[in-house]
Amino acid sequence: MALAVSDSGPRANGLLERFLEGKTVLGLLVDSEVLGELECLNGSLQKQSEMVGCMQAAVAYVTSILQEKRSDEKFQELFEKAEAMVEKLGLEPVQIPHQRAPPKRFTAEAERSFSALKKLKTWLRSTMSQQRLNNVSVCHVHQATLDKIELKDVGQQFISVNDRRRYLFGVFK
Repeated sequence: MALAVSDSGPRANGLLERFLEGKTVLGLLVDSEVLGELECLNGSLQKQSEMVGCMQAAVAYVTSILQEKRSDEKFQELFEKAEAMVEKLGLEPVQIPHQRAPPKRFTAEAERSFSALKKLKTWLRSTMSQQRLNNVSVCHVHQATLDKIELKDVGQQFISVNDRRRYLFGVFK
């Protein structure tokens, strides 16, 4: 019988690292506040002797309790409790969680790019290869950047690539 390779060691180390972070303690405290109330609700809903009206009252009561716990004051209280616990256990300090900004889905530049590409494709579809169409569309979208480029420098760089070009075009001034 072949020996099964277990990855429980690395998993346990990862779990240990998570538990040594202060934010994990804060998360567990917040979770215990919510789950404690939900556990009570679960117990009352599973009683066979409960009437539907009583169950609805229990749900309304737990909902109101959870709404009361959803405040800055309650979070500050839990945060201070977590800080004290982290300091007592010698763990990594708790940092206040920050809310991330939602990603920007569309920008005006992207919309202009698609609009310009649609116009270009309509006009040039029959006269140009796909590669050239892509190059022209990139040039159109980044027109402001292209306006800043010195054409003499581009011409000089093109000519300096090999002797044949230098012979055909001469010196670009």
